[in-house]
Amino acid sequence: MSLKSYLANGDNCTLLNARGYLKLDGDERPINLATIDKLSITPSVETAEKRNGNSGTLKTIKTRITQISADVSLTLGELTARNVAMAVAGRVKSFIQAAQTGVVVNATTVYPGVLVELPGKDATNVIASDGTNTLVEGVDYILWAKAGKVEPIKEFAQFDVTCDLPEITEADGREQISLLSAASGIKGELTVIGTNPEGPQYLLEGLRIELNPQSELALISDDGDFQSVELTGKAIANPGRPLDEFGTLTRTN
Repeated sequence: MSLKSYLANGDNCTLLNARGYLKLDGDERPINLATIDKLSITPSVETAEKRNGNSGTLKTIKTRITQISADVSLTLGELTARNVAMAVAGRVKSFIQAAQTGVVVNATTVYPGVLVELPGKDATNVIASDGTNTLVEGVDYILWAKAGKVEPIKEFAQFDVTCDLPEITEADGREQISLLSAASGIKGELTVIGTNPEGPQYLLEGLRIELNPQSELALISDDGDFQSVELTGKAIANPGRPLDEFGTLTRTN
């Protein structure tokens, strides 16, 4: 016999907090979504009604469930590469490049504020010249070494850049996002582990979702607020869980 009490005692008052993981279709394992500011699930049940008016008053005599669904809303508080990719309906891939030394880029008639493109990222040993004299970084040009760009501060008829480029491999963890490459939606299985310090903690497992970006991703902003990623979508039946098609919630404390 259960010794649980259903009388009001404050034990079920909850400060919500949890960690979320999403296993995208094609992934081997779920990946941490980092800080989740909000996750909400709104169930919806649609029915068809059979009515009878023989008595003079129209009465519902039978109902049948025609559709079960749920809206899902997710607000992510950190701009990890995976979260940013979902915000721009994109996919994440590894950025790699081969090592090169003594790379030379020649440009003619460059003006202040025009970017000169280097053929790779993380440029080192960068030397710029006007064809005759060596130029000074910060005086004659701005170097964006990580981005592989050089921005002249003055006008030059000739602008030559020599640099080295390091090897970048998958092991370096440099990620690149292909924008709008997943425009058909983000599909995967959501796991949420309750970590709230007060009240019951719940484990959500097996919830398949299909999400789409819901808000802008501000890459430049002067409002001083932390950026977040907002996604909305639907819960969809999980064929891998025939007994619990929309997942389960299990109390863990």
